[in-house]
Amino acid sequence: MSQRQFSALLGIGLASLQRCEKGSLPTDTHAELPKKARNQIVYFALSVG
Repeated sequence: MSQRQFSALLGIGLASLQRCEKGSLPTDTHAELPKKARNQIVYFALSVG
């Protein structure tokens, strides 16, 4: 999955995802991204599985 596809799945912009991957988490909203990502991956895995 590309960064663009992953950011679309999470409902965030590509630049936000790239900042998160580089460890730049300046706000509480960005701090929630890993949890949101995990939930989306679990949902996707269950729906495809």
